[in-house]
Amino acid sequence: MADEQKQKQNEEQKMALRKNNPPSETAPETTAPKTRLRKPAASTEEPKAQKAAPAPEPEPVEPELMHDNGSDPEMENTTAQVKSTPERAMATRVPPKPPAVGGSLGIVSPLNQLENQIPPGELEFGSIPRYTASNGQILNSDKKSIGTWAQFEPVSFNDLYMLAPGANDDEAKDYLKFSYDGEICTDGATTMEAALQDAKSAGYKDASVKKYVELFGILLSGEKLPDGSPELGKLVMFSLSPQSVKKWNGFKVQSAVSLKMRRIKEEDMKVVTAEVLVQTFGDNTFSCFDFSL
Repeated sequence: MADEQKQKQNEEQKMALRKNNPPSETAPETTAPKTRLRKPAASTEEPKAQKAAPAPEPEPVEPELMHDNGSDPEMENTTAQVKSTPERAMATRVPPKPPAVGGSLGIVSPLNQLENQIPPGELEFGSIPRYTASNGQILNSDKKSIGTWAQFEPVSFNDLYMLAPGANDDEAKDYLKFSYDGEICTDGATTMEAALQDAKSAGYKDASVKKYVELFGILLSGEKLPDGSPELGKLVMFSLSPQSVKKWNGFKVQSAVSLKMRRIKEEDMKVVTAEVLVQTFGDNTFSCFDFSL
């Protein structure tokens, strides 16, 4: 009985407490349950290459930053610095080398060593046989032909300048002058320039100074010369006209090129062939020497 009474008292006390403390109208706060973050599983696929970002657009150049002529002021400043120091610019410039004697290609012909081996003027006119090119033939001192070609061993050569009055009358012969250097006449009385002015003042308006060459050599053979001819084996002179001089100068250069390229030997240049060519310029027809090995 005692237990029943005690339990009844406890229930009465609970009922009394409920009457004195009624329940709240607001619902009790609820806390959201926490979720666990899962680590993503390691992927076995290779990562895809990312596209490169596009290059930025160049900034437009404002018109006021350019000169009126469209040039870059920065580049102009550089140019101005170079121009302001000419000494430095000149110091770094390599001067061109002058061409070697005997050819503008810088190739020296062994034949140039023969120049003036016989001093100019040492042999008087008529002292040795003289050959000229005329009417397609090589003529000797007696105006007889030895053929269209001849072979010789070159010994010496020298320049000869002639003042031609440009006329054939008897008085014109007084104005015919020669010079070995192009300045002083061989008579020593005047200069070539003064003699030229005198000829023109005398009415010879076509007077001019032209360059010739006296080419000396040992005559070895000729087209019309038989073996044992008294003309062979002697020192002779070939008189080269201005057109023949051009051929001679060209021959020296060409033979030097062949020698440098080892197409020929220097011994091969000891025998030269002179052949007469007939050329026509306008209404004028003339003969000149050409040379070969």
